[in-house]
Amino acid sequence: MAIDRRSVPEKAKETVELAIKKILSFSEKARKEGLLSLSDSPDNEALKDRNNLFEYGMSLVIDGVDYSLIKEILCNIQGLKEPSYTQKLVDNVYIAGVLGIQCGHHPDMLLRLLDSLVPEQSRSDWLKTELTNKNLGI
Repeated sequence: MAIDRRSVPEKAKETVELAIKKILSFSEKARKEGLLSLSDSPDNEALKDRNNLFEYGMSLVIDGVDYSLIKEILCNIQGLKEPSYTQKLVDNVYIAGVLGIQCGHHPDMLLRLLDSLVPEQSRSDWLKTELTNKNLGI
């Protein structure tokens, strides 16, 4: 088994970046085609594990569950975990992403919201560039 020698902040940057890209992809599709267009998106295997907060949360959104109940469910599940720094960060990003998609936030605003949850040492170059481009209107 190979040993992962990247530092915690480097692993967090990569993991957070992938989470944000996934959320933005769902957000863009939901905005263009509606929330029901996402009904074929959740990974059925992932749904068996409620600890996969994004897939689980999106299934609740697609089912039309109320915002406050989704937030309570996801926060309760998160509270039962003993996550690492990276996992806690990603879970926070996923919860905000799920709720932002449900509210219909524009992907650009959702990106800003998600970025506000990420400490500076965990922000990837991609994330910084995306935000700079959005701020410049590129």
